[in-house]
Amino acid sequence: MNITGNQGSHTPLCRQFPRRWADRLWGLDEELTGTRTGRELARAGALICRECPVRVVCLASAIVRKDRSGILGGLSWTMRKQVARLAALDGLQPEGSERKRTMDLARWLAAHPDAVAKARSIESRNRAFRRTVEKAAKAEGNAEGEVRSAQSALF
Repeated sequence: MNITGNQGSHTPLCRQFPRRWADRLWGLDEELTGTRTGRELARAGALICRECPVRVVCLASAIVRKDRSGILGGLSWTMRKQVARLAALDGLQPEGSERKRTMDLARWLAAHPDAVAKARSIESRNRAFRRTVEKAAKAEGNAEGEVRSAQSALF
């Protein structure tokens, strides 16, 4: 589909890969989920998406359907949620059929090419914040464990 939603001569790049490799590249292979290899392949898949002629419609469709799986439109689920938030903050409130909402969002994405970069930046900051909180909680947990050990040694 192109931006107007009509079938054209544009074939999604992901359809040009054998199914097994496509699943690996776009994070759908459960055996690789959470592994270093899986993350590296998903990064490669996202780079391929950036060059895809139907990326905008694919991304809009994944956001409208609230699809949580893999890399779609070049973004993970968390980054797709950020794009949806940016669109909503900008006043986009797609209504109607799924197709109409998808096309409204695709038009918004085409008019806001910086939205994906903003979403990536926001998600990167959020991820860094979560890691900091997790590290602090872990350190606090270790400190509490050390205090308990010291207390039990004293009593």
